[in-house]
Amino acid sequence: MRVPEYAIPQDIELLSAERNRIAEVNSVYRCNAVRAGSPVSFYLKVCKSTTATMDNERDALIMLSGVNFPVPRVLWHGADRRAFMALEERDGVILRDVLNPLSEDHKPHMTNRVLQELGELVGWLHTIDVTWGEQKRTSLYGFLGEQEIDDPRFREICDWLRSNQPESRHEVFVHGDLNDANVLVNGAHISAILDWESAGIGWREYELAWILRERRNYMNHPKNREYFLSGYTAKSEYDPAALRWCEVMNCLHVAFWCRDQYRNFMDFNLEKAREAMVRTNP
Repeated sequence: MRVPEYAIPQDIELLSAERNRIAEVNSVYRCNAVRAGSPVSFYLKVCKSTTATMDNERDALIMLSGVNFPVPRVLWHGADRRAFMALEERDGVILRDVLNPLSEDHKPHMTNRVLQELGELVGWLHTIDVTWGEQKRTSLYGFLGEQEIDDPRFREICDWLRSNQPESRHEVFVHGDLNDANVLVNGAHISAILDWESAGIGWREYELAWILRERRNYMNHPKNREYFLSGYTAKSEYDPAALRWCEVMNCLHVAFWCRDQYRNFMDFNLEKAREAMVRTNP
């Protein structure tokens, strides 16, 4: 796979590059190379359009590396025809595969331990005192069109959200898109949290809701939630009522996105939203 020559320093001899076809915001290549006579593996990100998200991710990674938060180290960066940066490769498999019983990398004996560690890391992240711009996905804090759907289930959930909206939002530095594909697990521990394009100041409880959303095959046992939140509260705190509201809104969004092609997932997330509406425990 050919990578942009301007993104590779002259002292790097590139041996191979494989493009990650599922990358959304940027073009991503996994590269093997030789530098100063030694083998080196790295990920090269090349901006597809605006440089804003890459600059934001680069600055976030450098800041977080400075406090020893587990993120890939920025090896080099720059801009030519497009902005680019190279990141060190971290060992591990994505958290989704560790949690999912259908994956060959599923590790049931580690699930709750890893979720507790993730909770601790997110709690630590949310206590980092930094001046930053607004995170990139704040539109998720409100309706995306769900209120226009002619379905009594959507209407019921929208009415509940209107009637129970939190009076205020506690804002902290957030990842902005922290999901089970952005966490690497190596052995029994988390080796890195990836993809910080959307990072910035955002709603603390919505970040938690994004992480805690139940799937059909995993993250659907009360113990999963309990372990994550126990790790989180070891480092930070949250508002249970605001978290419940954010979870209902998050499930509503997923149902909305699935309504045309994935009706079964729409039904599942609508049910999860209704369950959250009547939940009494944190």
